Amino acid sequence: MIKKRRIANALYKKILQAVPISTVDLVVVRGYGKNREFLLGKRRNKPYKEKWFIPGGRILWGESLTEAVQRHLKGELGLHSVHFSFVSHYSFENPPGEQGVRYFALLHIYRVEIGKGVEPRPDKENSEFAWFKKIYPSWLEPLQQILKIAGL
Repeated sequence: MIKKRRIANALYKKILQAVPISTVDLVVVRGYGKNREFLLGKRRNKPYKEKWFIPGGRILWGESLTEAVQRHLKGELGLHSVHFSFVSHYSFENPPGEQGVRYFALLHIYRVEIGKGVEPRPDKENSEFAWFKKIYPSWLEPLQQILKIAGL
């Protein structure tokens, strides 16, 4: 069995300059038709500190995509045993202001369907969560693209 581990921040910044960073990004939705809404978190830390973004994040060394999705669902949202499915990949170059270095991100986008009575809880990554029904032009371009790719 491969041991999963985090990379120290100093090493991570060096890696960001040399290779793409791979993440799982979770588009959490509930409801149908006009009642369909999606979840965003207001981030506590970089990248995108104090901005709305979808839950998710880095894939740890030795971790499968499914394990990464389940870890972020549990750790960031407090969700267990929910249905999720792969949607698509998306890549973009992130500006240097977000992590102190310019880096290239490869996102694995998953759609997570939850029931009306399920309420994710904020964690150390997000100061709050909110449900939205439409995409706003003032939001970050990567967020807008991810939501569109996920069919919203």
